[in-house]
Amino acid sequence: MTVGTRPAVSVVIPTVLRDQLERAVRSVRSQSYDGRVEVVVVIDRPKTPESEARAERLTADGVDRIVWTGGGRGGGHARNLGISSATGVLLGLLDDDDEWLPHKLDEQVERMHAGADELVLSCRIVQVDPSTGRSSVPVPRTLASPPQRIEEYLFRRRRPSIDRAAFYTSTLLLTRELARRIPWDEDLPRHQDWDWLLRLQRDADAHFAHIPSVGVRIHANSDGSISASSDWESSLRWIQAWDRDISGATAVDFVTAQTLRYALDGRSVVGVRGAVSAVWRHRRLPAPGPTVIALSGLIPRRHLARALMRTVDPAAVARSAGGVR
Repeated sequence: MTVGTRPAVSVVIPTVLRDQLERAVRSVRSQSYDGRVEVVVVIDRPKTPESEARAERLTADGVDRIVWTGGGRGGGHARNLGISSATGVLLGLLDDDDEWLPHKLDEQVERMHAGADELVLSCRIVQVDPSTGRSSVPVPRTLASPPQRIEEYLFRRRRPSIDRAAFYTSTLLLTRELARRIPWDEDLPRHQDWDWLLRLQRDADAHFAHIPSVGVRIHANSDGSISASSDWESSLRWIQAWDRDISGATAVDFVTAQTLRYALDGRSVVGVRGAVSAVWRHRRLPAPGPTVIALSGLIPRRHLARALMRTVDPAAVARSAGGVR
């Protein structure tokens, strides 16, 4: 990307019209970035008098474009529609229950000027517990940077802590052309975000990096979030589909930390057997971190979330950030 006039940025917000949507829109409209910012809201609900009235209010509040899916199509379809409708040179994604901090776009676009068109940028986040209002310290601790492969960064030796490796959808900035070239898989019931990142890498030679500052508040486990479910079967099918593209060690760590944890959380004996069998097929032992994460599936989710919020060492994260905001 060449330096010059600041590029227009489109921000795609898929939504089922949750109460937090207006907060997400305001956070985009409050950006310090002085280039053009287009807000595209994709509503995954049927048109009714109530939903159309809400859409009219959103337009009055600064939404540039409203796109309707007809309802019940899911986040992947909604994002694809929004990406197709976007007109900016760059494209950001934001979930309707999260919010951007004012400097987020400004700092990421500056970093994009120094990178290639295949760069996908993230940033640090703080997680907010909706039940207590408590925020985590800035995470993740370790940042992604080229030429590290994205699956190695995300899944290999995954830490049993809230500050583990992460590349949240609401943090992403990339070129619109790259986002259009590799659409989201609309049929996946789980891991759509990770799948998209891996296909960007495999099919478009994308590479991945964080800026060190905090740009997003993530509101964890909001109503309707798929992260609150324990679908071990979909998780296992997904990682098996990627078997030829990732290392055996990474596959073992993923199955242990994700699939086995879901099976334990759902108290599924069949799921535990399936996950253990998948690990055994690679003739490798998982790293300690993924093993601890798997065992956390035996702990009630609400207790686990609170425990994870206490596992972060603020001084260590601050040192690795070089002074985060």
